[in-house]
Amino acid sequence: MHTKTTRKQSALLGFLLLAIACACSQQSAPADPAEGMELVLQLSSAVSPDAVADEAVFQHYGLERSEKLLLAVVSTGRNPAATANDWVVMHRALDGLVELNIDRRRFFMASTYANMQDSAYRNDEGDYGSALAAARQPLNLQ
Repeated sequence: MHTKTTRKQSALLGFLLLAIACACSQQSAPADPAEGMELVLQLSSAVSPDAVADEAVFQHYGLERSEKLLLAVVSTGRNPAATANDWVVMHRALDGLVELNIDRRRFFMASTYANMQDSAYRNDEGDYGSALAAARQPLNLQ
């Protein structure tokens, strides 16, 4: 019973963090998940990130727009009808959000997105290696 309560609390926390992140993004144009997917596909691999190349991608789309597009991808991945590919792309989008906010020296937001990543792995997947790495990331941002 305790596990169910903890999972519900974690899921609620993840949803709350996503809502806060969306509210903080102030670009007026709506974000297109397909365009967000294009952005994610241009980012370097999470296994061997290339901050310089990723920064160029973020600059191309605009920093604020990049954040909105990545959030649209995260939202798609959080949808109950999300596919396995949506989940993979969602995790890469969360990595991108952390990277983007670290580059912008917005460490609180980077930590928020890192916690969302941790929550997603902890509650919905069995990829324990990635879950452990995701759990360590917010600690490294303190």
